[in-house]
Amino acid sequence: MDMIYINEAEALKRLGGNKTLYKKLLGNFLGSIKKYDVSKEISQGNIKTAQTVAHTVKGMAANLSLIAIYEEANKLDIMLKNNNIDANILQAYEKIITETLNEINKYLNA
Repeated sequence: MDMIYINEAEALKRLGGNKTLYKKLLGNFLGSIKKYDVSKEISQGNIKTAQTVAHTVKGMAANLSLIAIYEEANKLDIMLKNNNIDANILQAYEKIITETLNEINKYLNA
């Protein structure tokens, strides 16, 4: 099964079909995602902050219909709520972030 990074149809339903607005919001997401660094917070022992960051990213991804990020951020959010650190979940999240950002760039430049 192919990974769904961006569900444009779902996002455009939410935005009344406004593709220009969707592209603007995706651009804003690209510009802001770097400040949501879960790994940095975990490495500094800030588990509660890391959980807040994961939860925030999950919400942003849901609003933008970034399906893969939403799914991985949700796993990370649950993991951190349980005060658990699983390197595999964190690695999968970071991989999906990178892949989705690449897909967003392709989408915006198409």
